[in-house]
Amino acid sequence: MRAQLASIAAIAMIAGTAQSQIINPSFENPGFPDVFDGWGQFGSNINPDLDELILDGDVACKIFGQFIGARNDSGLFQTVGAANPGEIWEAEINVGHLTGDELQPGAAAFLSLVFIDGNGVNLFDEAIDALLPADPTDTYLNRTVSAVAPLGTAQVQIVIGFSQAEPTSDVNGDTVIDAGDQAGGAAHYDLAAVNFVSAGNAIPFRNGSFENGVFGREFESWTAFGNSIGNVGQNFEVPSSDGDASCFIYGQFNGVQNDSGVFQSVPAAAGENWEASVKVRPNPGDEPGEGNTATLSLVFLDGSGNVLADNPVLAADHTTSSAGFSDVSVSAVAPAGTAEAQIVLVYSQGEPLSDVNGDTVIDGGDQPTGAIIFDEANLQIASAGVDCCDVNGDGACTATDFSAWVGAFNAGAPNCDVNQDGSCSPTDFSAWVGAYNASNAGNPSTCNF
Repeated sequence: MRAQLASIAAIAMIAGTAQSQIINPSFENPGFPDVFDGWGQFGSNINPDLDELILDGDVACKIFGQFIGARNDSGLFQTVGAANPGEIWEAEINVGHLTGDELQPGAAAFLSLVFIDGNGVNLFDEAIDALLPADPTDTYLNRTVSAVAPLGTAQVQIVIGFSQAEPTSDVNGDTVIDAGDQAGGAAHYDLAAVNFVSAGNAIPFRNGSFENGVFGREFESWTAFGNSIGNVGQNFEVPSSDGDASCFIYGQFNGVQNDSGVFQSVPAAAGENWEASVKVRPNPGDEPGEGNTATLSLVFLDGSGNVLADNPVLAADHTTSSAGFSDVSVSAVAPAGTAEAQIVLVYSQGEPLSDVNGDTVIDGGDQPTGAIIFDEANLQIASAGVDCCDVNGDGACTATDFSAWVGAFNAGAPNCDVNQDGSCSPTDFSAWVGAYNASNAGNPSTCNF
């Protein structure tokens, strides 16, 4: 029996204001070979709902698990249209479940907003659990997710779907753990939308700990290179300094010196002081052989992607201890013409120099072995680091800075806070005197005005 929902007209009016870009947002129109017109699909058990839980029109979408004895995902996606870096977009769906067929523990409905580049590569995926077993039944819940489009974005995509976890216990009591023990229940979806929110927003550095993947790539927000044999990957088995995963890289064994790694860029401007950092560790028991090195680099590029400056530092080699992670960083000022700052993590494998494996030829089998682990990477504008006395910012600590401090105090400006306690108060005058005396004695202190 079809559930009767309160305030359907009001909900439809709100959701319908931003649906112009979505084809078939209410799943009214059938498609072929996919179930719904305008929507691509993955997985199975995706069906039209004609009489159970409908919010708008005569049809909704119903999805449930595949019951294959392993984790599985099924769902629909639609690439909506053009999007640009720095824009905020929002994906929206209404979702619910029925009493008697509600989601069981181990099942969830999800909503994702995906940004895609001009080659169809998924760059970033912002996802939420849209429906969980504890959510109210017999009603629709409006769910939204939003994010800033990263550099390289050309299109935006909405993904809705159903996840069924791997069974972990004998739920049905038949003495085996199999598909019959997976979570039941079905999710119903209606009135999807993708909404443009705003443009010109700051683009954040993301996924520095390599925890998140995105369909088609292991590293969300990162681009891999030199990954000819699957030698650059997200790894949950090797040590990590943060979270559950890390970036794991080994050589290509192609018979010549080779470089493999990952990079990520964010907008930058000339004159900005940037810092790239990462934690690095040789893989315990599989440390880099002599001739192999790990490098961290801070690169500045112009608007056409041309390299303006490259600032590499050695992160590890065959002499580096694998007992723990080491902190490595590099900073530099962006040169004229800069449009992007980029962090690059590289593992270089040396060329073979002799017949190490004894097969009478010198080739890839003779290259130095070993692997490197990167984790907790970051790319950010470095602290300004001015002298605490230099309130007027002229690069010198002089008596004129006293007048500048008085002006800052009267205005409640940030550069009044010489003692860095988060407030502008008379105690900052004593702090300025101390900073002035220290600076003129050759012992300047650093503030981040």
